[in-house]
Amino acid sequence: MLVLSRKLGEAIKISDNITVRLVKVGNGRVRLGIEAPPEISISRMDAPAPTVDNRTDIGHLQPTVSV
Repeated sequence: MLVLSRKLGEAIKISDNITVRLVKVGNGRVRLGIEAPPEISISRMDAPAPTVDNRTDIGHLQPTVSV
């Protein structure tokens, strides 16, 4: 397992077509934005896989910090 530290707004590139960005930090939680092509399945490990594609375009969102 690779463990990396990222600051708010920074991203990690996985291969040529997957990007994981730190979008929000606060209240003991972090919010991650994942950019990937539609043919890549993205699911949470703590929840059942969704039956529909519920990804949204978050390119317009600005990273924020909750204090």
